[in-house]
This record gives sequence, structure tokens and C-alpha cells, in this order.
Amino acid sequence: MPIELIAVALTMLLGCGVVDGATLVRRDDPADVRTACHLADERCTRCHSLDRVLALDPDGPADWVRYVRRMRLTPGSAISAIDERAIVACLQYRSFGVVAAGEVAP
Repeated sequence: MPIELIAVALTMLLGCGVVDGATLVRRDDPADVRTACHLADERCTRCHSLDRVLALDPDGPADWVRYVRRMRLTPGSAISAIDERAIVACLQYRSFGVVAAGEVAP
């Protein structure tokens, strides 16, 4: 396999968060999304791997609200209500390309 193909494949894997060191953060995301995704990386990995998060296939933005709310209410999650809003915003952006306005309850 030519070195160029190996480099492209490795770049794609790193960008998709498939290899060790998975992250929800993407360099090309808006700054507020990167900040939210850094927080999601930190909080979500307290209890499980990001692979588990990335494997979810929500039907719509409201699904992320339900998933993250359930995680926030789990004892020991360390997710505050403010964190919840940011984490949901990251996951909505990651899944649907935009943060769904009004989808996160206060």
C-alpha cells in the first residue's frame, strides 16, 4: 500500500475518533462547539468510553437531551445542569450538524 494511502487512512481514522484517544472535538468545528465537545469528552469518559457515545444513533436532537439528562441524573456523573446543556449541544452538532434551538430544557 503506498505511503500516501496509509497517511490518508490514518487521517480519516483520527478524524472520526475511531482509534485510541477518541474525541468528539473536531478542529474545523466552531469554537463554542469545540469547547462543548471538550467538556463532553471529559464528562462522558468518567463512566464509559467515547466509543459508547459514538455508537448511539439518535433519531433526532431531542434524543440527546434524554440521553444526557439520564446520564446527569446518574449518581457520580459529575454532570451539572450547565454541563448538560453544553454536552447536548456538542452531541447534537456532531449528529445533526447544528445545535437544535430550544431542544435543551433548562
